[in-house]
Amino acid sequence: MKAASSTSGLLLRASTSSCVPILSSASLPGRFLFVLDDGRGDLIDRGCDLGLVALSSSSVQLRVGACFGPVVPVSEAAAALAELAHAFAVRRGRGPAAPWHVAELPEPLVPAVAPDPRLPSPAPALPFGDRHLEFPDGLDRDAVLTLPTATLVVTPWRGILIPEETP
Repeated sequence: MKAASSTSGLLLRASTSSCVPILSSASLPGRFLFVLDDGRGDLIDRGCDLGLVALSSSSVQLRVGACFGPVVPVSEAAAALAELAHAFAVRRGRGPAAPWHVAELPEPLVPAVAPDPRLPSPAPALPFGDRHLEFPDGLDRDAVLTLPTATLVVTPWRGILIPEETP
């Protein structure tokens, strides 16, 4: 999708300028996961607590737990996610029995919405090979120090991607 990079940039700018204060006060559990798919479909089938999928350069569909939420303008997406995160933090309560994930709440945060027909098909996982190294048990400091570069990209497939510019 041509809109991927512009959509990602808009989301990043919106989230850093307007939503950090909301998210930092939300008291989210440590395993709470945001997943942002820029329209390529490479993260659309990954589980999440909250997320979105770009539909175009101007709209995204929210993801809320295992369901889809409303379609919103890109300019409102970060604020919508922050509001949902805050709503989750309020509804979950406190204490050892408090839910860790949106799907564990007794009532949904928002009514489920049918997937938008513009959603991309799931992209296949990036295959492991010379530049995409698999770390199925996680990555520790010693493993990072053995890699041939200081520039690494962590992938959602329990791997590290070494950018092509690296000798």
